[in-house]
Amino acid sequence: MSTATRWYTTRESVKAAVGISGAEKNALLDSYIEAASEGVERLLESRGNPRFIPGTETRLYPWPQVAGRSTIVYLKADLLSVTTLQVAAQDSSPTTIVAADYFLEPVNKLPYRRIEIDLSSSSSFVSGDTQQRSISVAGSWGYSNATKAAGAIGAQFAASTTATSVVCSDASLVDVGNTLLIESEQVFVSERSTVDTAMNLNDTLVALNNDVTVTVGDGAAVNQGEVILIESERMLIESISGNDLTVKRAVDGSTLAAHST
Repeated sequence: MSTATRWYTTRESVKAAVGISGAEKNALLDSYIEAASEGVERLLESRGNPRFIPGTETRLYPWPQVAGRSTIVYLKADLLSVTTLQVAAQDSSPTTIVAADYFLEPVNKLPYRRIEIDLSSSSSFVSGDTQQRSISVAGSWGYSNATKAAGAIGAQFAASTTATSVVCSDASLVDVGNTLLIESEQVFVSERSTVDTAMNLNDTLVALNNDVTVTVGDGAAVNQGEVILIESERMLIESISGNDLTVKRAVDGSTLAAHST
C-alpha cells in the first residue's frame, strides 16, 4: 500500500498496458508509479511549474512588509481554494481572516497567484511576533481542480472524520492511484477490495471460457466494467442486459472454475 498522494497514472492502467494480471506484482508496480510521479513533481517544482494534480496543505509566507497597511500577499505556488487564512501565524493565538475580507486573484481565473485584502474591510496582513512565516494559507494547491463524475459514496464515509475506506457506487470509475474529490476533501485511493452485493448466482457456470452469461438477482446492482468475485474466480463485466451479465472469465490471475447456485 502506497503513502503517496499524487500519482500521474493508475495501477490498472499500467497493468493493462503491459499485460500483467493478478495481484502478486501490485506492490512493485505501486513503488514504480510512486517513484515516477514523485520525479515529475520534483521536476515541476524545480522549474517553478505548477502541480497538475492538486494537493491539500498549509503553506507559510513572510509578512509582506510595506509602508502603511499590508493588503497583498504574492504566492509562490498555484492556489485553487482557501480553507483557512491566518495572520500572526507564529503567535500563540493567530488571527483568522474570514473569507468575506479577502479576494483570491486574478479574478475569474484559476489558479490564483495572490491574496488581496478587501480594502473596505478592517483586516490586514500583520506580522505578529515575527515577520517570518507570519501568513498561513491552508487550502488546495495545484494547477487545476477539473474533475469527472465517479459515482456516489456510502453514507458511512460521508458521516465520519476517521474512516479510511469508502464504498463506491461504480467501481469501474475508481482505481488505485486516483485522487477523489469528496465535497471539499481530496482522498487518495491506495487500495481496492470487493464488497458483498448480497446476491446469489441464479444459474450454474461450467469451467469453460465461452460460458460467459452470469444471471444475478438484480443487474442494476452492478456496472459494466466492474469485476465481480464468484467464489475464488474474478470476472469482468463486459455488458449487462437486465439481470444477465456478459463477463470475461478468470481475470486478474484467478482460476477458471465451475460454479453452482
